[in-house]
Order: sequence, then C-alpha cells, then structure tokens
Amino acid sequence: MISEAQERDVARFRRDLEDAVAHIRPGQPVTGMSSVEGADASGTVYCVVGLGGELIRVAFFDGWWDAVGPARSGAAVLEALSLAKRKSALACALLQRRRVPFDIFGSEARREAESPRSYAPVSGEQLLYRAEKAAAEMAALRRLIDDRDSNRERAVAGPRGLFVVTLRGARIVSASASHRVHPASGSELAADARDALVAARIRLPRREET
Repeated sequence: MISEAQERDVARFRRDLEDAVAHIRPGQPVTGMSSVEGADASGTVYCVVGLGGELIRVAFFDGWWDAVGPARSGAAVLEALSLAKRKSALACALLQRRRVPFDIFGSEARREAESPRSYAPVSGEQLLYRAEKAAAEMAALRRLIDDRDSNRERAVAGPRGLFVVTLRGARIVSASASHRVHPASGSELAADARDALVAARIRLPRREET
C-alpha cells in the first residue's frame, strides 16, 4: 500500500507524461524519457529505474537517518523501487498505447550492442581460458535458475556488506541494512543496496576482453 503523497506523485507523473505526448509530433520520442524515479513515503530514499524496470541508481538523501534509520532503510529502498517500477510500467503502457517510440534498454546495453567489435586471432591458451570461463558462467547460471525455480530462501549481500536482499525463489521478500551503518553512510549504503539488488537478478557477469 502506498501513501497519499506517492499516489499524487504517480498521478502527477501520468499527467506530465500525457502532456508531453500531446505536444510532440507523430513518430517522435518523448525527450528525456529514459529513466523514472520513485521515492519512499518519507521522501528521503530514492530509486531510479530504466523504462524496462532495470535498477539504475539508489540514493539516500539528507534526513534519511531520522526518517527511516538503519532499521527501516531496507524496506524504504524496496518501497522506492516498487514505486519507480510502477511508474515505468505505466509509462511503457501509455507510450505504447499512443504509439510513441521508446527504448526499454539502458544506454549502456545499447552502446555495447552498437559498438564495433574486432576479432583478433587468439592463442590456444586464450581459447582454453574462455572455454573454462564460459563453463563457470553456465554453472553459476544453472545454480541461479535452480534457486529461482525452488522456493528456497536465500540472501544476497552487497560487496560492502552493508545491505542484504532476501529472496524466496525469484521473489524479493525483504531487505535490510547492516548495524554498522551510521548517519554518514548514506552514499555507501545506497551503492551497496544497488549492487545487492542487481546481483539478486539472474544475469551473467559481464565478459572481460582478453
């Protein structure tokens, strides 16, 4: 359940988007419509997602310690993320209905897909390394798929050990912050929350060039 302020935010977002669509030429995209933000009820925790719902950024703003503190920061992040995803889904539905072109893929993924690739000769040692790396990635993916398809509960922590996401199968059931966080930990906690939430998704690690 979201607050009245959040409901007003969603309604305002929809009105602004409908107004923007009404003032563009047919076939033209909406300028600046590449990401959507959502805030928790306190207005001190924000998440930014792409139109496809992928998490881009988490932020803790001034006053977060008094508003949510370490005890509620995990729930606040999930609340902000849920609102941002709701707004992104609303935007996609509206743009699709009005036949306005939009891109659900992030700029990084688009750049990677469009970038030219060179295919220099590789040695037998490099080929063996790549084969071993691919096998390890496939094994990791199989484990992730098994976790997703089961109803087992598992925890995914950020690399800094400040934020933990708990999943049951593929569903996030809760999130929490470490007792080590303090009022000045906002930026570090936000980065760890983003990393933990991204790691909780099933996706292969980015390949390294050799």
